[in-house]
Amino acid sequence: MTSVVVNTKQEMKATPKLGSIPESVMVLLEGGADPNLTDITGSTALHYAALFANTSVTAKLLSYNANIETRNKV
Repeated sequence: MTSVVVNTKQEMKATPKLGSIPESVMVLLEGGADPNLTDITGSTALHYAALFANTSVTAKLLSYNANIETRNKV
């Protein structure tokens, strides 16, 4: 099994986009990923899940205490 560091920013100063694939979101959250990390625009995984109308990912992020009050810069 490969290990990854989940709560760090990438070289491009962006966090992994958790709002893209439901299975990936589960793996990351269960592995301890912080759903409130932001990218360079201040957006969180919850912003992206809502932007793409991904209700299952949105619900999962909320169940892991994603902050609904985080404001981005865009």
